[in-house]
Amino acid sequence: MKSTDSRTAKDRRRRELLAAAVLMIEEAGFQGLSLRKLALKVDSTTQLIYTLFGGKLGLFQELYRDGYRIMTEMFQAAPKSRNSLMNLSTLCWKYREFALNHPVLFALMFSRPVPEFTPPDVGLLRQQEPLRIMHEAIRQAQQEGMFQGISSQHAVEQLLITVHGAVKLELGGFYGDQMEASESFGRALRIVANGMSAQSPGTARRGKD
Repeated sequence: MKSTDSRTAKDRRRRELLAAAVLMIEEAGFQGLSLRKLALKVDSTTQLIYTLFGGKLGLFQELYRDGYRIMTEMFQAAPKSRNSLMNLSTLCWKYREFALNHPVLFALMFSRPVPEFTPPDVGLLRQQEPLRIMHEAIRQAQQEGMFQGISSQHAVEQLLITVHGAVKLELGGFYGDQMEASESFGRALRIVANGMSAQSPGTARRGKD
């Protein structure tokens, strides 16, 4: 029982430190993350941070992995529809939702805000569960006659280029407000879906996002 309690307490402290680190990065940027200040923020010690994460780079690695874990959970919990295009669109909107709700994790996953930090799996999204889920959605649409004449890999790449670009513009303050950003995101999804469908002349365009 004591061993279980110890693991629970350790995990709780780990979560507290990760959450506090995200808040600190939001306030001071990635370069402003100080292990000493982080320890003080949660009434802990730098020694515990080194014990749990091995140092600052280990902390970034845990945040990086947390980002993909959260994104995967959001994808898996997304509502399902009989319309495969709707399912694919929902995943794209979840991608945007993740980025807006977790900008620190999103930056760590898809940018290089910490030059000395190299992700443990350099392939980024290519090797991650969210990509597999998007591939499944694309293949389902292809089985229903959509996106013919294009591989599922290329379809996912085109979709991600569009979705990721739109999200980066929004995070960078390109749009006047969230409504404008949301409308632009919806248009981008329709354009890329129509573009992928048009690559096969015989494919009828079905559904909307």
